[in-house]
Amino acid sequence: MYYSEDKGRSWKYMSSLVTDGGRNFMGDDPVWEPFILYDDVTESLICYYSDERYPQWNQKLVYQVTTDGINWEEAVDVVAWTDSGMRPGMPIVTQMENGYYVMVYEAVGLNHNNPIPCNYKISLYPNDPFHWDASDVGVTYGYGGSPYCLTLNDGHVAMTASGESGVFINTRK
Repeated sequence: MYYSEDKGRSWKYMSSLVTDGGRNFMGDDPVWEPFILYDDVTESLICYYSDERYPQWNQKLVYQVTTDGINWEEAVDVVAWTDSGMRPGMPIVTQMENGYYVMVYEAVGLNHNNPIPCNYKISLYPNDPFHWDASDVGVTYGYGGSPYCLTLNDGHVAMTASGESGVFINTRK
């Protein structure tokens, strides 16, 4: 992780989340697609990412937490399916108006990648971005990969997927 004090003109190294990469079928870079969320309740940075360091999973989604930007806690599973053909990836997280968090991600392998499903799932507790049911596949809302979500000013959640021509917006808040 790097940080900038001059609006991105220069950067300084701060810490590494993962240092035990090792060799895998994708090479020496087994950590992909990070998404950082700040939790103001715990004053923590949460980094969600795709992780393929573990042989019992092809790839899974995990997160790590830091309160000082230097020391990171151990990885916690967010999406970890037992089917070795599954490669969930590209997590994006936003808090909904009711306090729960929603995560969108690519569910690679779920539909034999024809096309790649984009799924969403909801955190287990309100105002808590740390607890997820790692075995929950969630709900497919679109196809094509490259999912994204955000909470709009009116409290609705908008989701996209690269294979879809429209934007998905929830009807209940």
